Amino acid sequence: RAFCVTLTRAGQARFAEMAEAHEAWVAECLGGLSDSEYDHMMRALRQIKLEVGEVER
Repeated sequence: RAFCVTLTRAGQARFAEMAEAHEAWVAECLGGLSDSEYDHMMRALRQIKLEVGEVER
């Protein structure tokens, strides 16, 4: 079975607000990282994603 779910215009507007707030929160959380620290974090997250994918197979 498959379901197709859509948001109303009000739901789309609320989602846009939430996405903007989330983006600001992420920027605040990561804003203090140097470029090197950010790159290191992203490499670690990519590795975790790969390993989780292997476990799920």
